[in-house]
Amino acid sequence: MPDNSVPKIKMELWAVLAFLVALTGICIGYLFNSQADSKVAHNVLSERVVKVETNYTHIVTGIERLEKSQKEMMDILVKQKRVRGE
Repeated sequence: MPDNSVPKIKMELWAVLAFLVALTGICIGYLFNSQADSKVAHNVLSERVVKVETNYTHIVTGIERLEKSQKEMMDILVKQKRVRGE
């Protein structure tokens, strides 16, 4: 009778070992997949940051141009007032 129980225990141990190996493989696969998703998300986020920085650069440039043109217009108005004698 002990001869029959030994192979049964060995088979159960092999089944447990196979299950653990499969579970480990699934966990490692999930970690690699999430790491790849993380890199993709990081790249998308980096592209968005670059776009926002570019938009801010355009806004700041536009404000600087507007300030410059307003100053030029004020200078022209001051000169016209002087010419008219006001």
